[in-house]
Amino acid sequence: MKAVLTYLYFGAYPSRQPGDDSEETSFPSGKFVWFLYHATVYVLADKWAIEPLKTLALAKFTNAGAVAYLETEFLDVIELVYKTTPEKSKICQVAASLVKRYSAIVCANDESRSRFQEIEGLAADLASLFMGWTEDSIKHWRFGNEVEID
Repeated sequence: MKAVLTYLYFGAYPSRQPGDDSEETSFPSGKFVWFLYHATVYVLADKWAIEPLKTLALAKFTNAGAVAYLETEFLDVIELVYKTTPEKSKICQVAASLVKRYSAIVCANDESRSRFQEIEGLAADLASLFMGWTEDSIKHWRFGNEVEID
């Protein structure tokens, strides 16, 4: 909430790179914490329809995800994103892209693979990414017949 109010007053919200202790915050340090923080800011901005803040939080979420994928809580943040934002939101697309990019590490053991399968919507988004489907792909071929998808 503090980040949203800071953004509304100053046009930015504080964040720091993992390991940077130069900025005083009430947050513990760690790659996971900043990944979660930016996801939460996005969720709040989405809830209150603050589009510029969503864009900023999405960029920071993407950058934080590029270093947080090694953390054991990575899939916890992905799950939060899928549970708290609308289907097909930009942050879900970014989250799926991060999982795809780091899938060899993120899904390296049985526990993480089963967690990955439990996150509703993620498997479908990953299938779309791996198959190269886009939002503009509104027609599929099934048994030789063109079928429109709603």
